[in-house]
Amino acid sequence: MAENVRERLQRRNEERLAINEKRRADKESNEQPTETNDYLTFTFAKEKGEIDQLLNESSSLIEAGNKMQAMEFFDTLAGRCQKLRKFLADSAMFLPSREVQVSQESLKSLQDLINAKREEHLPKKKFAFKSRKKETGKPEVQSREENKKDNLSNTEKEFLEASLGFKGITGETLTLTPAEVKSKDINLRGLNSCNVVIYGAPSALHINALSDCTVLCGPVGGAVFIEDCSGCNFVFPCHQLRVHSTTNSKFYLHVTSRAIVEDCSNVGFAPFNWDYDTLESHYRTAGLDQSENNWSLVNDFNWLKTDEPSPNWFIIEESQRTDKWSSLPAIFPTAALFDTGPSVTTETPVKETEKPKQSKKDKRKERHDNFLKKLHAGRKLDEEQKKAKKRAQTPVVGDLEPLLSALSTIKIPEINKDQKKANNSAETGKRPKGNKMSRKARQALQAREVAHFQKVLQHPAYHANPLAAISEHIKTAIQRENENQT
Repeated sequence: MAENVRERLQRRNEERLAINEKRRADKESNEQPTETNDYLTFTFAKEKGEIDQLLNESSSLIEAGNKMQAMEFFDTLAGRCQKLRKFLADSAMFLPSREVQVSQESLKSLQDLINAKREEHLPKKKFAFKSRKKETGKPEVQSREENKKDNLSNTEKEFLEASLGFKGITGETLTLTPAEVKSKDINLRGLNSCNVVIYGAPSALHINALSDCTVLCGPVGGAVFIEDCSGCNFVFPCHQLRVHSTTNSKFYLHVTSRAIVEDCSNVGFAPFNWDYDTLESHYRTAGLDQSENNWSLVNDFNWLKTDEPSPNWFIIEESQRTDKWSSLPAIFPTAALFDTGPSVTTETPVKETEKPKQSKKDKRKERHDNFLKKLHAGRKLDEEQKKAKKRAQTPVVGDLEPLLSALSTIKIPEINKDQKKANNSAETGKRPKGNKMSRKARQALQAREVAHFQKVLQHPAYHANPLAAISEHIKTAIQRENENQT
């Protein structure tokens, strides 16, 4: 008996282990490795290899002299490179930091190769400044920048020549146009008390060692890296934001992922509130979703407590937020870049107009008032149409509204009580008792009015033009009344 029980228990245990093993095997076979290092690396390498192959075969794929075909070809490659950059940004949390860095460098090299091939097939005219007289009192920016460039190492010189952006400038307004920044990396370094305005959709934005600056940038398709900045305002949309060693700065942000701060203090965050004419199209170019904004979701790598908020960053209160970026110029000429020499185009900020800028509350109230006016006008129009339709259905006389409108301009003299009594006496032949008319008198008056009305209906002048006949009768009656008074 004991042996039978032991055998049954052992058999049940073996069956249980077999079932668990089968479940584990089924789970592993159904599992799709979408977030494994091998899958992400393989997908990235495959897409990059296809783009490289197309670039190598560009000479055979593009007809000689066909600029339209070349433009479409390189725009397609730039779009695929942008999607690959976004794929890498989304996968960064699953990959080692070293592998992410290597992939970003390879993407930058790929983008540079695309730009080089584009310039080879679509050469641009060389940019050159016209000769002009040197203005007195202006700093000699060219000689100063040349001296700085001579003191740089070979590595730094190569970085400056390959980069697009600004470096080592104080107290100036700097701009980049959409054509210049399209799908390119922007670098801002060593600026002090500057206003930087970047229109367009760059692929990435690198900011280093800025002090007391305001940076406005269009939608960034990739990541924004900020380091060693203080006392600055940053206004831009982006896919990913990483901030290091930055203090006393404010971010007006649109970000589709979670922002990351490290070794920072007293940095504030608020929603993105800058606008310009082509902003929506640049959102589409960068591949950003305007409806998804995680500006208030910030990860502080120096604060690991989940039950307490980080003291290193804060949400900017609505009363302390600013949206007066209109004090900066609305559009700018081409500013100096690293790759066009050391000359810098500067502009002083345009002063605000005397007309005060409306707040959001006032704008909402104005829109509400305009809506009510339109609604009231629509209702009034409907009422006028209903009245006109009703007047058209009135028998005999038809539409008397034009007559009423004309009568409103005619002055009818006021008749006193004595005159009313005299008129009543003349019509009835009797003097009414008091102010009330007797029943017999009212019946007689009604009979006379009906008879008079029948005569009017049979009159040829009324048949020819009813309105004109009535108008003439009223004018004659008023004229006769005036003659009787005199």
